[in-house]
Amino acid sequence: MKERMHIVCATDNNYAALCGIMLSSLLENNRHRPISVYILTDGLKPGHCKRLKSLAESGKYDAEINICVIDTKALEGCDTSHNPYLAKYLNKAVFSRFLIADILPADCKKCLYLDCDIVVDGDISGLYDTDITDYAVAAVPEHDGESGRCIGKEAIERLNYPLKYGYFNAGVMLINLSYWRENDVKHAAISYFVNNVKKCFFFDQDVLNAILHDKKLFLPYKYNVMASFFECAFEDFTALLIEERPVIIHYCSAAKPWNWYFGDYPFKNRWKSYRNRSKWKHWRSRMPFKKLVKEIARNILYFSKGKRYRYYRSSWRKWE
Repeated sequence: MKERMHIVCATDNNYAALCGIMLSSLLENNRHRPISVYILTDGLKPGHCKRLKSLAESGKYDAEINICVIDTKALEGCDTSHNPYLAKYLNKAVFSRFLIADILPADCKKCLYLDCDIVVDGDISGLYDTDITDYAVAAVPEHDGESGRCIGKEAIERLNYPLKYGYFNAGVMLINLSYWRENDVKHAAISYFVNNVKKCFFFDQDVLNAILHDKKLFLPYKYNVMASFFECAFEDFTALLIEERPVIIHYCSAAKPWNWYFGDYPFKNRWKSYRNRSKWKHWRSRMPFKKLVKEIARNILYFSKGKRYRYYRSSWRKWE
């Protein structure tokens, strides 16, 4: 019998539909493995809970879904107010990753954490079965210690540890729960954030890199292909990264595939395909009216100057 995969994600009422679409893609492409899902939340409406749980009740998958209400008191001192830009999208629940080792069953030695702005586009057995006995976490680099996103290098300098260790994205993490429990990563993470809050621009991701940079294993890029890698504002090294078909696609840029005005967004149609096959096929983003008008005006101006509608490099298209 194949080992059960333990999957963790976190959501609130605003992201419940996105969580459901992500989980639908995961379950659809991994029917051959038994899966336990743990959804961390500081509170979900009953309707959202019922629909999320119904994914495992359909009989299509060997899966169980657990809604885990976190005790935010355990995250005392953790807040997002020091970064007003990201605080618009994130709240205290973003730090729930610190609590994973306490929330999951004691006999669970490993889990895979996934952000909600993701689609799983293939079999993740190769990822989940990675041996991380000697590591605290395995994740895909934003900077591998030699090359990578300028933001990754800036974060390493800000967090003040050697560049050679690189910087990982925390949206997809294979976590060694035994290590986290034995080394009390929860309290180490909370303590670091409270004492270094101004350093932690990217909140919990910065914290985990700061305390685990020398205890992590880098994964192949195919397990977290980030849309932000294709932004024209960053250096073009995508040809070095995307050597294999993406297994996990991560829409981790300011724009999202559910925002229709980004016409050339990487893997946008892939995300729409999974939404349309899920229980959330009628879900649509409700963008504030003022922001919608602003984006429309910006794009009209862009076209009026004779520019092509392209904010992203096209190297992702070979996998579309």
